[in-house]
Amino acid sequence: MLISEFSKSPLRVVLFADGAFSHPEGKTAQGVLRHSTWLRPVAVIDRSHTAPTTASVVPGTDVPVVGSLAEAMRFEPDALVVALTESDFGESVDGKFLHTPREPGDLPDFWWDTIRTAVRDGLHVISCLHVRLRETELVDLLADGREIVDVRRPYENLPKYSGRRRRTRARLIHIAGSDCVVGKRTAALQIHREALSRNIDSGYVGTGQTCLLAGCTEGAIIDRTPVFQAAGLVEHLVQRADPRHDLPVADVLDGDGAAVLLDAARRVWAGPRETRGAL
Repeated sequence: MLISEFSKSPLRVVLFADGAFSHPEGKTAQGVLRHSTWLRPVAVIDRSHTAPTTASVVPGTDVPVVGSLAEAMRFEPDALVVALTESDFGESVDGKFLHTPREPGDLPDFWWDTIRTAVRDGLHVISCLHVRLRETELVDLLADGREIVDVRRPYENLPKYSGRRRRTRARLIHIAGSDCVVGKRTAALQIHREALSRNIDSGYVGTGQTCLLAGCTEGAIIDRTPVFQAAGLVEHLVQRADPRHDLPVADVLDGDGAAVLLDAARRVWAGPRETRGAL
């Protein structure tokens, strides 16, 4: 869990979602606003967003939207969260969002300038980018006690898939989908939140960057995992979550390879009390 890398919680953060906050490509910033249990957004950076707050995009929130990190610093953040990847880049053309993905490491000048400013201003930087910021010159600019965290890092010591059918006490809800932006995580976290509100001991297993930023029982970046090891990783995650909760909600599917991953999760949770479902 990313929270283990910081001693302070909740962490006051500025969400960087420039040009994309109100679009599907802004899903990470939206997810943190809606569901994070350990990040407290105090501002969102998006120069294209005309509304003064986040309320029009994420109902029930009222976080200021600003055009630069300099404007956001008055809210006294602890960290900058780069809540975008290079592939989320887009520009407004004639009032419409034009999605123009970039290659890993090909960041617009404004993105680089904002990240450098955050480091120089003494903020932690939590990055969802494909490029690893800890392998750039930015590390040399860090103040004492500050961290750069690359969220999209591979899972250490990938476990092998066993395929064993272990009986468990847990009921299970699978959340499945054919694409990365169809709402699997949102559905899973809403179910998880509702279960907790009803005093059901619910856990959440996630496989994407927003899951880790929101705070999950177990999680990993599945698209940084070789496909032949993905099933073993999912099996490992759900086995770790199972003993702690009565109702794990598993957001384990992201398009290609979904059948393999679903089979891995299904086998782990097989048992007489199993509840299977897909949204």
